[in-house]
Amino acid sequence: MYIVGIDIAKKTHIGGITDDKGKHIGKSFKIDNSIEGFENLLKKLAEINADISQFVFGMEA
Repeated sequence: MYIVGIDIAKKTHIGGITDDKGKHIGKSFKIDNSIEGFENLLKKLAEINADISQFVFGMEA
């Protein structure tokens, strides 16, 4: 299982991924607030694990 943390902003969000043991997977990354940004996020997740059910998402309130 992987945890995806997303810091929400108006135009560009910042994301990071850790595994279930707390190890960071890669570096933090930008996610544009657009369809293309969302598609890039999905591609990044697929590079780690093609099974989307292996990801849990958390966003700031």
